[in-house]
Amino acid sequence: MKMVLGRVPDMEVLAEAANLVEAMECVRRVKPDLVLMDVHLPDGSGISIVRNILDELPLARIIILSGDSDLAHVHEALQAGVSGYLLKEDTNQDVILMALDKEGGMKFEGKEME
Repeated sequence: MKMVLGRVPDMEVLAEAANLVEAMECVRRVKPDLVLMDVHLPDGSGISIVRNILDELPLARIIILSGDSDLAHVHEALQAGVSGYLLKEDTNQDVILMALDKEGGMKFEGKEME
């Protein structure tokens, strides 16, 4: 993923986290404009900290990455305030650029959401 993101114009990977605790530490330290968050992390769901991130950085855009097209996760992510939901199998440069459209609208990309 880092290699794909590194090729996206005007985007730089500032931090990576392996779990929820590290993710919040990175958010507090780096204060990113964009957070890419996996649904399944070793210590819980990435969706569970979306509201915490938005409380600290209300203008941040959060995009969930998932190998799971379960609509329950999509709905949970929407309710938490994410800007987009991408399936990992479709996360190439073009899909990321579509999700990060300049208008800031929500994008949900994937072969088929179940």
